[in-house]
Amino acid sequence: MTTTPCELCRGACCESLFMPIGPDRHSVEFYSTRGKVFTLLGVRHKFLEVEARCPNLASCGTCSTYETRPHQCRIYAVGSAECRLTVKRRRPDQADAILSLIDALPTHNQQ
Repeated sequence: MTTTPCELCRGACCESLFMPIGPDRHSVEFYSTRGKVFTLLGVRHKFLEVEARCPNLASCGTCSTYETRPHQCRIYAVGSAECRLTVKRRRPDQADAILSLIDALPTHNQQ
């Protein structure tokens, strides 16, 4: 049986929200009180990571409402920039293995 990236990741995308912080917005201190502020190499703006575990995420890392999940969950695609960012931030010890599985998927190859 082959392990899928999502099985290995166990729902990192359902544990937090990542939002870009524009330079014309509130101060970093303002955002720091709401979550973790971080920057990415090569990206000018900062991001805010807010802990927001989905109540539909089962302890095994699967979605209990997958077939009827909200629109926002449906547009969060495996292999997308958001997926990769989340894996790197939330699963640093497993990121290489998870991203390798994603890259091996023909429909999600990020060449």
